[in-house]
Amino acid sequence: MVKLHTLKISMYLMALLSFGAGAAEFVLPHATICEPYGKTPGSCSVALNADGYILDANSGKRLFDAPEDTGAMFTNALYRSGRQYILDSENYSSAKSRRWVVFSYDGKEIVLNHIYIFSLDISTQIGPYWHGYDCRPANAKLVAGAGQGLLDSAINTLCKDVEASVVTVADQPPASSATGSLAVSVPVYSDGQRNGASTYVFEGTDEPEFLKMACDSGCALPLKETVSLSTGEVVQPSSSAHQPTVIKQQQASLLGDASRQNVSVLSGDAGADFRRLQITPEHGTGDDILLDTSKALPLIESQYSTAMSDVFSVSVINNPAGVLKVIDMQGESVSVKQSSAEAGNALVLVSSEEDNAVYNFNLVFRYNKSSRQFELKNVLQVVNNESCDHSVVSVEEVPESLIGEMSLASFDGRKVFEQLSGLRIKSAGDNKKLMMTDVAEQLDKALALYRKGQTEAVSTVMANFLMDGGSGHCYPHSYIAQKYDFAQSPGWSNDVGFLLGESGYYDESIVLLSAVIARNPGRTVTYLNLADSYWGVKDKVRAAQAYKRYALLMTSAAKRSKIPDRVAERSKGTVE
Repeated sequence: MVKLHTLKISMYLMALLSFGAGAAEFVLPHATICEPYGKTPGSCSVALNADGYILDANSGKRLFDAPEDTGAMFTNALYRSGRQYILDSENYSSAKSRRWVVFSYDGKEIVLNHIYIFSLDISTQIGPYWHGYDCRPANAKLVAGAGQGLLDSAINTLCKDVEASVVTVADQPPASSATGSLAVSVPVYSDGQRNGASTYVFEGTDEPEFLKMACDSGCALPLKETVSLSTGEVVQPSSSAHQPTVIKQQQASLLGDASRQNVSVLSGDAGADFRRLQITPEHGTGDDILLDTSKALPLIESQYSTAMSDVFSVSVINNPAGVLKVIDMQGESVSVKQSSAEAGNALVLVSSEEDNAVYNFNLVFRYNKSSRQFELKNVLQVVNNESCDHSVVSVEEVPESLIGEMSLASFDGRKVFEQLSGLRIKSAGDNKKLMMTDVAEQLDKALALYRKGQTEAVSTVMANFLMDGGSGHCYPHSYIAQKYDFAQSPGWSNDVGFLLGESGYYDESIVLLSAVIARNPGRTVTYLNLADSYWGVKDKVRAAQAYKRYALLMTSAAKRSKIPDRVAERSKGTVE
């Protein structure tokens, strides 16, 4: 492992001057702590146990050979921010250090996103100061070292031997801070190679704290840097408090023709509680702006700190006709069927709410050539499972009338966010649920195989309808009906329940078919399928009840001759 006290890298300590957290990009928004293993797992797929081992939160399996550093001078905690996890490892000895590993975990493998390391040192000229380094991959799969925990394995995978680096960030004398905030400039490494420098701001504290970490400069690769020929030091470009920072920029074709545009998220003025959203021609000038609004992307203050965080993120999606792509709570794209969806690019605002890791709203805007406005076309609520693999369980279409018709130019993000916060409670279950395209395709495939008598192949396909946490089984009642019961398509839901039962997934079949009957008590064939699944789990009492109900409905419809022989036999409790 890299020894922090041997680093030959000089840093500078500086204070916030004229800029505030509202103008800097918050690095890890909405991070919430993961419960230790043994307590309710909540929304985290990983957990720390009392011995310092990192485990799969669902199965309890150790993910590494060794625990993280433990002892009286060490603390470790796991947090979740969106689809990312953060291992917070702190050393409180005289050689203070803060080490943060940012990663994702899908129940099978860990992918590294970032490592931040800060440590305290003392200079004879300026006294105590914080310094460190920053390692970034291109979504690198973690190589777990033998006898190592997550932190050591991550540093070996991403940072390599950074102690050999001799290029340093140009020093500046520390300035006094009226706000009591800290800024630290660090070198950046990619795969062990020097790749620029970054400055991080920690508002309202004199020590690095990742919950208060915001980006001042150089936080996204690639970085542009200038090296002094006389000293070998990297000199960062000077920043101007009067020029907006481009936080995010995407290219798109939003106008329905061959033209292309830049969709940019810009910082507001110093101390502003908003970001600017701007759409411009890809090769245009400042006079060609299609949209420039400061109302769409408000910033709100965290309830845990004074840091400001985004209410909406901005994405550009490309849809085929009849399909909408949505962004879920883990930042992943999911396609759903929507008959009126137009082909081409659309701009999507994705809501983000503190302490909410279960659902978000996607607001889809498309360009109207007649009005020459980007108009709101769809409001979609995307719900992820609270446990297991945390994947999407439902996408519901919310009537736009609930928040009002509007264009992006008139869109008031702060007001709409308040409206959306109440929709989850007021309209839960009342909206049209949209079917995921991959799920529909899987059922079509399974039905075709069933008609050919290929039962083993059917079981293989139907296994894709189950959720798990990578190692452990997921309780059917936590997702089956929410994901596969469609009020507008009871026949489709019945087919899923039937094939689940035919494949031996009786518990899942029972949950889904019971939900179908609750909505459609006169749906005859569903009683037969439900009865067969009860029989499969040896619940002969409920099986007999469902068989009798099926026989009664068939007889009432003058179809007694079509009732299978097993119905009469099992209704009496006869064992085959």
